[in-house]
This record gives sequence, C-alpha cells and structure tokens, in this order.
Amino acid sequence: MDIQLRVVLDDNKKLSGKIQDSIYGLGKGLPYSITALIPGMLCYVYITMYVDYQRI
Repeated sequence: MDIQLRVVLDDNKKLSGKIQDSIYGLGKGLPYSITALIPGMLCYVYITMYVDYQRI
C-alpha cells in the first residue's frame, strides 16, 4: 500500500510539473503576439482612413 501511494504521489508531481510548464509556455509567446497585433491594427486604421479620405 505504501509503495502504491508513493508511485501515485510521484506521478502527481510529474503531472503538476507538466501543467505548470504548459501554463508558463503560454506567457512566453504573448509579447510576440501583442507586438504583431498592434502594428497590424495601426495599419488597418491607416488604410481605412486613407480610403475614406480618397472618397472625399
């Protein structure tokens, strides 16, 4: 019984480590995605304003 409990606890530690790694992995790509998103939004606003001014 004691051996089985140790095995389960070891598996639990491994799984919790994997979960924490995957959660922290999401934060690693966040600055890059924000960096790509902001210029994209600025280009979209610029292009739509440019088209509107051309119509006028």
